[in-house]
Amino acid sequence: MAEQQSEFAALLYQLLIVEEVKAVKEVAAELGLKEQALYARLYGRVRFSVDEARAILTYLSDVRIADHLLKGTKYVAIERKEQDAERTSEGVREGATTTLFDVTDLMREVEVALSDDGRIDHREKIDIEKRLHEAERSLTALRNALKGVR
Repeated sequence: MAEQQSEFAALLYQLLIVEEVKAVKEVAAELGLKEQALYARLYGRVRFSVDEARAILTYLSDVRIADHLLKGTKYVAIERKEQDAERTSEGVREGATTTLFDVTDLMREVEVALSDDGRIDHREKIDIEKRLHEAERSLTALRNALKGVR
């Protein structure tokens, strides 16, 4: 990969080349680009435009893209639900259950990290931060669902 590759390009490289969540050819077509033009962006030779980033987020619908774009801000990405599903008590119950599971996973990650030597190493910290971010997203989605209940 190019030395000047942006973090955004590196993330998309991970998604499209390593994980193969979608074919590069398919994504290029969705963006109105030639395949080689998308590769130039993935390898950092050309920067993605804001419109391209938005189109990629819409097309791939991967929360990691939204998280990357919001990194360093006070905002948390949550998935938009259907309005009617969000405004029911069942929707709130589902949100609370998801939050409970995510917080439980976070607690388990912390317990496992501390169980061996009472310290949290670099790799464990990354895993904990991932679980923490998932729990924050769940809590924010639950808060949003509660606002919509009449």
